[in-house]
Amino acid sequence: MPDRRSSPKLEFSAGGLVLDDAGRVLLIRARDLRQQPVWTLPKGALQAGESSAEAALREVQEETGYRCELVRELSAITYWFRRDGRAIRKTVRWYLMRPLEKVGEHDHEVDEVAWADRAEAHTRLRYESDRKLVAGAPENGPPCQPPGATLAPQLRQQRFAERPRSESRIPADGGRWLPHPRDDCPTLWPARRRARNR
Repeated sequence: MPDRRSSPKLEFSAGGLVLDDAGRVLLIRARDLRQQPVWTLPKGALQAGESSAEAALREVQEETGYRCELVRELSAITYWFRRDGRAIRKTVRWYLMRPLEKVGEHDHEVDEVAWADRAEAHTRLRYESDRKLVAGAPENGPPCQPPGATLAPQLRQQRFAERPRSESRIPADGGRWLPHPRDDCPTLWPARRRARNR
């Protein structure tokens, strides 16, 4: 029987780039595989039956204490690392989000949560992929949203088709446009999902 450690393991996560109306970025200070502190963006694995968008919203709330809404899907990020001697290929689907309210505190996996302007976020963030997401975000916060509108009903109704595991890449524009409560402010929803591990 071949050694499982000799073949790469595929992992998948979803996360949120949360911007307030002033364009500040919501960061978390967590721990890397060596238990060293690292500033990064909130993300995590899908639970059974979740879409990637639902997982991203849940993970952001658990890791930051903020309930948010989706604005649009961003480019997916794929990177490699090693865990216990095995190569891991992880793909993260990212979503631009807007904070709605503070509903609690961060969970035990996070040491600290902080709002940072773009320059400070660029300095704090360790990973280049995180810095690229922030650099490409709107400077003055997320785009238009009608007062009191929420994407939660659409999120509950929109279901996602499974993507074959044989496909190794998730396109940056892998989604389709659905109507937003305001026609001049469409929201990009992902068209596919696949089972993931953190």
